[in-house]
Amino acid sequence: MNEEMLAKAREAKSAEELREMAKEDGFDLTEEKAKEVFQRITANGEMSDDELDAVSGGGCGSANKRYCIHCGSHNIAGQGIQTDKGIVSGYYCGDCHGTMTMDQLPWK
Repeated sequence: MNEEMLAKAREAKSAEELREMAKEDGFDLTEEKAKEVFQRITANGEMSDDELDAVSGGGCGSANKRYCIHCGSHNIAGQGIQTDKGIVSGYYCGDCHGTMTMDQLPWK
C-alpha cells in the first residue's frame, strides 16, 4: 500500500466503505480486517510499514517472503493463470502485471 492509497483509505467514513474502496483497487479485505484497519487509521492516522504491507496483501510484514519474480514487488495476488496447459494456479503482480505459475515460485 503506497501513500496515495493510504490517503484514499483515510477518506473512508466507515469500515464498510474502506472495504469497498479496497475492493475497487483490487484488494480483498475481510470484514474483520477492514474494521481493524479503519480503527487504526481513525485512531491516530498512522500505520507502520509492516501494517500497511500486511493489509495490502504483502503478507505478514517483514516476515513476508512472497514477491514478484519479475520486479521484486510484494503487491501480488493468487489467481488462475492461462497457460498452454490450461488454467493453472499462480500469482499476478499488481505493479508490473507479470504472472508466475506455482512451479516458478522461489518461496515454495
